[in-house]
Amino acid sequence: MSSTTAAPARSKRGKRKLDQAVEQEEKATAGGPAHPGDEAAPPTAPAPRLPHKFRQLDKPANLEAMLKEEKAGCVTAVTFGRDFGIRDGHLEQLALAAGPQLTELRLGSSDTGDGVYLTVDIIVRRCKNLDVLQLASCTGISNKAFAAICSGLPKLRELHVTGHDKSTGARPGALKGKALDPLIQGALPNLRRLYITDQGVGYDAVQRLIKKRGKTLQVQSGETDDDDSFAYGMVMSMQGRGYGDGLYGNMRW
Repeated sequence: MSSTTAAPARSKRGKRKLDQAVEQEEKATAGGPAHPGDEAAPPTAPAPRLPHKFRQLDKPANLEAMLKEEKAGCVTAVTFGRDFGIRDGHLEQLALAAGPQLTELRLGSSDTGDGVYLTVDIIVRRCKNLDVLQLASCTGISNKAFAAICSGLPKLRELHVTGHDKSTGARPGALKGKALDPLIQGALPNLRRLYITDQGVGYDAVQRLIKKRGKTLQVQSGETDDDDSFAYGMVMSMQGRGYGDGLYGNMRW
């Protein structure tokens, strides 16, 4: 008698334990407490959105809109359009918002002349992590400013400091031959590509640089000619010349 009445009791206790275990497992799966007194597990956070790293800024309104965004500080590469009309004030706004994060900065245009009014002080002071710096049509950069780039932006691997074919390197304020002395003496050891066209550095200074660092550094210098009109092409043909004849260096395409 005792054995037949005890068996159903053990079966009920086992069923209750099984129900409790299933209930606890369901609560744990749903994020609720697994045991009485336990705190509920916090909800799983959504995966973070990847930052928008590159921006093309074609006009000042684009810069203003970017600066108002929370993710402005996540931008790592910026290109200013050829007709932006860039001034030092624009660079200061960008540098204050995203300078430490910037690894690439491209600005100016040899076609429109945009960039002729720029200096580099704010770039050197606020954009220390630049890997690529393109300063096109920046005819106002002096030897002193170029030296500041060489000493203040040690991570550079690619550097463009170019004028434009409408105002060649002979103009006052353009870079002269001694501008390359810091590079000849070993500044910017990570630099691999240097574009320094339509400036006044001269052939001899470029050759000294290539002789010293040509194994690791590719250099393009000389004078460009962006006039691609049919008439000008005919004149060049009559003179036995071609586009790019004024360029020299050890640049390998």
